[in-house]
Amino acid sequence: MGTAFACVLLGSLASATVFDLRERRIPNRLVLFMIVGWLVLVMGTGAIAGDGAKAGELLTKGLQGGLLLGGGSLLLAVVYERMRGQASLGGGDVKLLFVLGLYLGFAKGSLCVLFACLGAAILAWVVPHTPFANAPGAKAGQIPFAPTLFVGVALTLALV
Repeated sequence: MGTAFACVLLGSLASATVFDLRERRIPNRLVLFMIVGWLVLVMGTGAIAGDGAKAGELLTKGLQGGLLLGGGSLLLAVVYERMRGQASLGGGDVKLLFVLGLYLGFAKGSLCVLFACLGAAILAWVVPHTPFANAPGAKAGQIPFAPTLFVGVALTLALV
């Protein structure tokens, strides 16, 4: 992943983290910005390299990752909610996972999700003891996932 891709992704995730901590939501405009930013970067990479095949490869790899991570998380969330009768991932989290798949692809995106889930387990223990537990729109037992996705992306980019 290039520096421009990493900067757009990490900067946008930092913004998503603030929204998620304060309001327990991810604005659709922010998700749209991330998707458009990815498309511009993919097309720009192809144009700079003078290689349309490079842009096509990035586009294909990103869409596969986005559909697998976003679609897979949506499927798991729906199955969990039907079986348990309680909410799991929010819609904003699913959209962020789709975007992570675009930027990272499926393999790196999966590693990121692993790190994020480990972070979420820690947050589940920490958040009830902080002011973030009483964020507007927060329900009992609900934790923000964007902060752990941000850390997961940073770890993934640093390690891979």
